[in-house]
Amino acid sequence: MDIGKRLRELRALKGMSQGDIEHATGLLRCYLSRVENGHTVPSIPVLERLAGALKVGLPQLFAAGGEEPHALELQKETSIGAQERTLLGLFGKVSKEDKPLLISLAREMVKRAGHSTSN
Repeated sequence: MDIGKRLRELRALKGMSQGDIEHATGLLRCYLSRVENGHTVPSIPVLERLAGALKVGLPQLFAAGGEEPHALELQKETSIGAQERTLLGLFGKVSKEDKPLLISLAREMVKRAGHSTSN
């Protein structure tokens, strides 16, 4: 998920300019531009401010096409170990609001691991 593209999409759907978001959040337009263009990844507190300005729930920032994000289901033939089972069990206890954030964090970690192994 490209959070910058999603933020730009939501901002456009709401008919808001980067200036409107700047006034609502106190975040500079140049920072918003860097986020929307994928040059900067906002922190969770910043995402909360942006969600508030856009008048959407935090999970909606991670949903494509306005749908609520949903967890991927494992295929039955997927073999997982004890650590993965523990992680999935813990994930089940995370609040509905925090699950998209956890998924996004995991994706970023995988993306960074993939880049570091190719260098």
